[in-house]
Amino acid sequence: MSTEVAIVGIGMHEFGRTEGVTGMEQGVIAVRRACADAGVKWEDVQFAFGGSAAAGAADTMVSQLGLTGLQFINVANGFATGGSALFSAYNTIRSGVFDLGIAIGFDKHERGAFRVDTRGAGLGNWYGASGLALTTQFFGLKIQRYMDQYGISASTLAKVAVKNFHNGSSNENAWRRKPMTEDEVLNALMLSNQLTQYMFCSPGEGAVALVYKQFVLLVVTRYVSGVADVDVNPAVSIDICHGYAGAPGAGARYASLFGDVFKLEIPSV
Repeated sequence: MSTEVAIVGIGMHEFGRTEGVTGMEQGVIAVRRACADAGVKWEDVQFAFGGSAAAGAADTMVSQLGLTGLQFINVANGFATGGSALFSAYNTIRSGVFDLGIAIGFDKHERGAFRVDTRGAGLGNWYGASGLALTTQFFGLKIQRYMDQYGISASTLAKVAVKNFHNGSSNENAWRRKPMTEDEVLNALMLSNQLTQYMFCSPGEGAVALVYKQFVLLVVTRYVSGVADVDVNPAVSIDICHGYAGAPGAGARYASLFGDVFKLEIPSV
């Protein structure tokens, strides 16, 4: 057996423009939806990692969610803030410090391109004054270098955008929900060579929260008619993580087989 981590709850606040709702409030809504999806209460959550660039310090949302005393750590890593919160929550559970936590990312940006305080970021004023901190130009320069180094074509860039628009069309929480073709992306307004209008993600609003939980990975070597013969302690209630079929409830004897591996979520006593 080994300790693993599962995402057992997902909550989102719709992306786009939501007048009258602050970025912080959108984050709170995402957290509540994630907890409901996971079947847990906010009081059950042991720790949180969260971040926002423009909508306030994430840990202050406890004033709306409840003062439970949980460890809440703010994350600030630019465009990678959400990913860093996710990575930190995963490693916290893998370390064994806690077994139930949440990662949160939310924001509410004003219209127009991102503006960067280059002096506050440790760069000279010249960097911003020259236009290099304007995101359209900054990423335009970076992608030209990347394309030259790795032989990436404009067609490949367009395919990435097409994939993202396709995914958005299937997500009721997405801002951009109209599928686009490769030709439409390539022939759109060029904003910063080689990046066209539809290769950029416009600053907007929204929030996502993910609930993480520890579970036990149990390798099974005995089989009965294609189903692993596993006895579960009747005193232990078994919850099956999202995405894994099985027989939940005290006294369950069998769970569905995935090759020779079962993923059973065993709550801490």
